[in-house]
Amino acid sequence: MNRLASLTVASLLALGLVACQSETAQTTEAKVLASDSPADAVERIASELKSDNLLGAMQAAVPPADFDALKAKYEEGRKEQPSASDAAEFAENMAKLTESDAEAKLMAELEPLLVKYETEMQAQLPMLLAMGRGYGQQWVQEEKTLSEDQKKQTIQMIDAIANWVQSVNFADRDKARQAISKVVATARKLDIKTLEAAQALSFEDAMAKASIGSAGLKDVLAVYGLNINAMLASVDSKVVSEEGDVARVSVSYTMFDQPLTADADMVRRDGRWYGKDSLEKLDRERNSPAEVAGGEDMDDASDDFQDSDDMEEAGSDSASDTSGQ
Repeated sequence: MNRLASLTVASLLALGLVACQSETAQTTEAKVLASDSPADAVERIASELKSDNLLGAMQAAVPPADFDALKAKYEEGRKEQPSASDAAEFAENMAKLTESDAEAKLMAELEPLLVKYETEMQAQLPMLLAMGRGYGQQWVQEEKTLSEDQKKQTIQMIDAIANWVQSVNFADRDKARQAISKVVATARKLDIKTLEAAQALSFEDAMAKASIGSAGLKDVLAVYGLNINAMLASVDSKVVSEEGDVARVSVSYTMFDQPLTADADMVRRDGRWYGKDSLEKLDRERNSPAEVAGGEDMDDASDDFQDSDDMEEAGSDSASDTSGQ
C-alpha cells in the first residue's frame, strides 16, 4: 500500500510536459552536464522546478547512478497490483473531479466546511497558529536527522507559512471557486481515469503527469496569495567557500514578501555538484537493505522530490534539500 500511494502521488501531483517530453529531457541533460559551479547547481534545480520539469529537477539533484536506482525502484513498484477497493475509490474520485458539472458539485460539498470554518475555527486560528509554531520549532530543534542548516531553514519556513495562513481568508467563496476550478482543470488535464492506467505509466510519463500536478498545485496556492514560481525565481546562490570537491553556498530567496536565507553544503561527485545532505541520504538508503526489503524505499524515493514535497517529494527532499537550504 505504501508503494501504491507513492505511485499515485507520482502520477497525480503536478503540470504538462507530455507533448515536449523528448525535447525537454535532452535540454535538461545538456544543462545539467554543463554545471561548473555549486551555485549554478542550486539555481538550476530552482529553475527546473519553476518550469514544472520535475524530471529535470530530479536529474539535476541526484547523480546519474542514483537517478537510475530511483527509476528502477519505481518500475519495481509498478508490479504491485492495486486492491479492488483502492481501484474503485480512485476511479470514483477521478470521475467526480472531471465530470461536466464538477465545479458546481464540489463547491456545494465545500460550502458546509466553509461555514464551519467561519463560525468555529476562524476565531481560534491565531491561538492554533501560535501553538503550531511553538510545537513545530520544538520538533525542529529536537529532530536529530536535520542538520543545523536544515533546522534554520525549517524554522524560517514555519514562521513564513504561519504568517501567510494568518493573512488569508480561507472562507472567501470567490477564492474557493477559483481554487476548485484549478483543481478540476488539472484533473482533466491529467487524463487518468483509473488506478490501473496510472500504474501503467512509465517512469518518464509518470513524471510528466506529476509535472501537470505540480503546476496545478501552484495555481491553487496562487489563488490564496502563495506564488511558488516567484519564490523559485528569486533564488540567488553565491559560493561562500570552495576547496577541492567541497563547497558551501549561501542561498537567498523571497517567500511571502519575506527575505529568507540559508547555507548549503555541496559536494562534487563525478564532475557535478550536489547537496551534501541529499547525497548522504541516498548513500544511507543504498546501504540499508533492510529498509528496502521492508518496502520503505518507494516512500523515501517519493519524499526526495515533491516538495513540491515531491513529488513535489520523488522531485522533493533531494530537490528541496539542494535548492532551498
